[in-house]
Amino acid sequence: MTAAPAKPRVRVPAGSRPMAAIPRASHHSADMAAQAVAGWMPPLLSPDAEWLYERDLSVARIRDLVRNDGWAQAAVDRMVDMTVGATFRLSAKPDAVALGIDQAEADALALRIEAKWRKYAQDPTFRADAERALPVVGLFGLAARELVATGEACAVLRWLPKAGWPFSTAVQMVDADRLSNPNNRADDDKIRGGVECDENGAAVAYHFRDGHPSDWFAGAKGNIWTRIERFETLGDWERPKVLHLFEKRRPGQRRGVSRLVAALVKQRLLAKYSEAEVKAAALNGSIVGAIYTQMGSEYAAEALGSDTGQQDWGAFNSERVKFYNDRRQMDEARFVTMFPSDRLDLNSTPRQVSGYPAFQKAFLQGFAASLGISYEQLSGLRRRLARRRGLR
Repeated sequence: MTAAPAKPRVRVPAGSRPMAAIPRASHHSADMAAQAVAGWMPPLLSPDAEWLYERDLSVARIRDLVRNDGWAQAAVDRMVDMTVGATFRLSAKPDAVALGIDQAEADALALRIEAKWRKYAQDPTFRADAERALPVVGLFGLAARELVATGEACAVLRWLPKAGWPFSTAVQMVDADRLSNPNNRADDDKIRGGVECDENGAAVAYHFRDGHPSDWFAGAKGNIWTRIERFETLGDWERPKVLHLFEKRRPGQRRGVSRLVAALVKQRLLAKYSEAEVKAAALNGSIVGAIYTQMGSEYAAEALGSDTGQQDWGAFNSERVKFYNDRRQMDEARFVTMFPSDRLDLNSTPRQVSGYPAFQKAFLQGFAASLGISYEQLSGLRRRLARRRGLR
């Protein structure tokens, strides 16, 4: 009778017991173990907490990019041209039913409204502008430029009666940097980023500095705040007094976020890369060639100031000068002959930049998409865009 085989013994080192596997998330977006998202833990914040503390630095970088990068400046110009253009013509369409008039009277009213608008908007003395600097279309363009670059634009409607002028409303554009909490107080539930809201979240007032915080010429105005109510009452009717223009992307958002934020870092890197390519190409084009000489160790040591060199360095150079002064020419052509110990290498290899245009285009396509325009609109390739749309 054979004995039953003994059960094998396996020695397991301490601490090597198998652990339970980490359960994977139902949605890949919340997976903690996937390599693509490991360590990606962005905070879950309110719209104001996301932006208000980072707004000043982000806007300063955006403005610096627009000032110094041609593509960013072109993008802002294209957006303003597409939004406002060279002129802004009113096409009045009064609702005849709502006004209780027939269509003929509505058409006549539309003509009178358009005439009044032209008189106000095209005033050659710019009385529609509180600063008396721009016509109405210029004010719209300035607002659009601020809206594209910084994500928001602010304006205050002033009541400025003038003799011989039938309109008293004037628009004063205000830099959004001046919109801030009074006395630099911390944000709270009532006032955030200079916007004062009621219990329903509706803006009721705005707090503006009397001057830009970085305007050294304004003196103490940058530290004085003025509270301006959003609406004002004139007689028995109410009208807006502060215009705060921005694209609201989340409920409860009180300040605008620029669309350039998403592509800011990549566009900055592209600008630095383009600058490096231009510098390298200029350096490559400025170097015609190089002359190599084989002087020998003794001559080289003596040229560098060593006491060990005892060769006749002057005689050597004299022979070189005599050799190069005796160059041969035939008509306008010249024979290049080198001293036996010298060699001339011309820089005939151009810098290889074949991959740069495609690389730049790929970046600019993403940059244009972040602004909601096409690459052709950004780059000005209107003919290619026209062919794509089937136009001639």
